[in-house]
Amino acid sequence: MTPQPTFMATFRDVAQQFGELIAAGNYPAAFTLLTPEAQATSSPESLKTAIATMTAQAPGGIQEVQVMEEGIVEDWPDKQPGDVASVYVALTGVGFAEAVTVTVVQRNSNLLIRHLEWGRP
Repeated sequence: MTPQPTFMATFRDVAQQFGELIAAGNYPAAFTLLTPEAQATSSPESLKTAIATMTAQAPGGIQEVQVMEEGIVEDWPDKQPGDVASVYVALTGVGFAEAVTVTVVQRNSNLLIRHLEWGRP
């Protein structure tokens, strides 16, 4: 069982953990990092489908996950109350370079992912 991130975790940690979990194919654990609202519009299976679509032409799946420091935004026009950061997470493997951008929000003492945007900008 993957522990929920706590207030002691940083938004970078949550974004990195999400990327590592989807790279490992642990979609149910990655799903637990989403807010209840995000969970209502997705599922572990939809996470799996998003990754399968991005990596369909590449053998070996995701081999490296990296939070891109230059892809971290802490203030943006559509920022909502509780939002902490928008974080660009590079997902790379043999023959592909993709990404997921996650919006991390603070809910009580937890940092969770409110929104996912798949693919490179």
